[in-house]
Amino acid sequence: MKTKDGPFFRGNVPAEYRETEQLKAKPGIWVNGKMYWVDSGYEKLIPEQLLSIKMNRHHPHSKIRFYDMYVTNHSLEPTEIKVLMMHSYENATKDHVTFISPVKKVIFHLTEDHVFLINGHYNGEPMEESTVQPLWNIGSEAFWSCAEKGRLRYQPMAKGLAVSIFSLSLKLAARQTVTANAWMMKGSSQDELFYLNQAVLKNRLAFPCK
Repeated sequence: MKTKDGPFFRGNVPAEYRETEQLKAKPGIWVNGKMYWVDSGYEKLIPEQLLSIKMNRHHPHSKIRFYDMYVTNHSLEPTEIKVLMMHSYENATKDHVTFISPVKKVIFHLTEDHVFLINGHYNGEPMEESTVQPLWNIGSEAFWSCAEKGRLRYQPMAKGLAVSIFSLSLKLAARQTVTANAWMMKGSSQDELFYLNQAVLKNRLAFPCK
């Protein structure tokens, strides 16, 4: 998938991942009823809200990619926001299926060759809300059930050109920077990815990113 700004990620991607990186991650911030996507995929300054977000990613394993999102409140007043993470499959066809697992509380993207698992947390708290939406709902912000309160419109499954979105609620003190985490895993089966996800949760909760 491409936008007017080009692919979500290019450059700074290790050569061994370039050919297989087809599930793209794009973060954003919801605050005071407004949504701000990080179109570059890396960082964004939001002067009118006195906020900024920067995302670093790293690959500790050939099947796992971590995304650490650093959000800074530049104001002298505390604030409450939501970090959203959107994933889209670059070469989606009618065989691309995206769905939410309510029992395991993760998101799956299924392609002809691979299974992708999406998850995230903030301070040990899991994804607050998640949804799967047709691609064309993103530009019109039809993925909200209530944009003013930052509530996602729940839809558990979609095929073809669809994206997944999840949210994490953050409270920031004045001049504070906090870190929210997300990860993506690629494998051949759901069972394999469930196992990896549990290992990641155990490790990340025991040693959270600062």
